[in-house]
Amino acid sequence: MIRDGVKLPAFKGALMGRLPVPLLSEAFLQFCSTDEHKPPSLNPAQNLTKNNKLRMVSTRSAGGNSNKVVAAKKSPASKKASGGVVKASKAAKGAGASVSTKETKPASKRKAAKGKKEDEEEEAEEDEEEEGDEDAEAPPAKKTKTALEALKVGDTIPEDFPSLFTQAHEPFSLYEAAQESGLVLFFYPKANTPGCTNQACNYRDNHEKFVEKGFKVYGVSADSEKSLSTWKTKQNYQYDFVSDKDRHIVKLFGVSKGTGVVRSHVVVAKGGKLVHIKAPTPAKESWEDALKAIGEL
Repeated sequence: MIRDGVKLPAFKGALMGRLPVPLLSEAFLQFCSTDEHKPPSLNPAQNLTKNNKLRMVSTRSAGGNSNKVVAAKKSPASKKASGGVVKASKAAKGAGASVSTKETKPASKRKAAKGKKEDEEEEAEEDEEEEGDEDAEAPPAKKTKTALEALKVGDTIPEDFPSLFTQAHEPFSLYEAAQESGLVLFFYPKANTPGCTNQACNYRDNHEKFVEKGFKVYGVSADSEKSLSTWKTKQNYQYDFVSDKDRHIVKLFGVSKGTGVVRSHVVVAKGGKLVHIKAPTPAKESWEDALKAIGEL
């Protein structure tokens, strides 16, 4: 571009074409036309890019003219590219969050299980401490043969042995009965069953032989009073049956088997001394073995 005989660069020519002519003086134009005074900030090669163009806006103010350089808006291609970067960043953050969540869940479960186990161990220790305190405060239990061990041949029936009931609901004291006469006690698993009936009937049929020698016969089991009463009436037994539901007598002579009773018999001399015991014993031979033991006294 040539103005007033002065050749201006292409950029300054474009600039001069956009600015009002009266505002520019010849001296200013000559000053700007020299290479050493070219504004570096207005160099198009350095400040203009492919996607960003500068547009010069001329505004007029009260004090004079001023030029503003405004950056153009981003192109659609650059927006799309920057949007893709943002989405990728968010996706990466989301993936990281999900991974960390999955990794922390097992740790939290392990922590909860560990805490529960520690709580249970603490409760168990507290229970043991409480039991220890109770044991320390409780007085020592009185050791009796009924509670700790069965009688052996030569032992005597304890005086404080608990009383039970017969099939007719009459009180039965083992200790007092042994003070009055000798005793033959035969034990059986269950009333009104074939084997037990056979054993009991043999004592019934030979009952007078025991009476002649001064011995009373009693059948003992864990059956109820009612079942024993029915059985006695049905078989016409002469002797009584003792209902030992809690197996006090059964345990005293050591003829218990779990929650049941071992078929057996014992002979107790007058005064309460145990002189003979046989456990187990065959149903048919029980009465004969007991009578033989009495004859040997």
